[in-house]
Amino acid sequence: MSARAKGFAKPAEPLVPILLPNPNTRLATIETETCMNPGGPFFANVIALLILQIPFIVAAVWLAPKMGARRWLWISLTAIPFLGLFAGYALIFRVAGAVLDKLNRVLDKLNLLLKNAKERY
Repeated sequence: MSARAKGFAKPAEPLVPILLPNPNTRLATIETETCMNPGGPFFANVIALLILQIPFIVAAVWLAPKMGARRWLWISLTAIPFLGLFAGYALIFRVAGAVLDKLNRVLDKLNLLLKNAKERY
């Protein structure tokens, strides 16, 4: 049985011819003017990191005093370009741990209230 008899169509021809690289042509090179500037890309990356760290800095300003931590310490740690991302995640995990501890205390109080209510009635 042929492929057409089974319901398969003949593959279509490509509309655009496929161009294979010519071994005689020279490959395009990257412009080295921007790469050779020692200050340009580094400071652009530092500025990009600072922009990414703005939410962590805001979180440090808002959450550090509520946790009883030093606000200035967490702000300075999160403002350092590379270290700040790790410090920001540490702050967020510390806040999450504090929230979970408070929820566990609330759950313990509720369980104690329910136990006392069952004993009474």
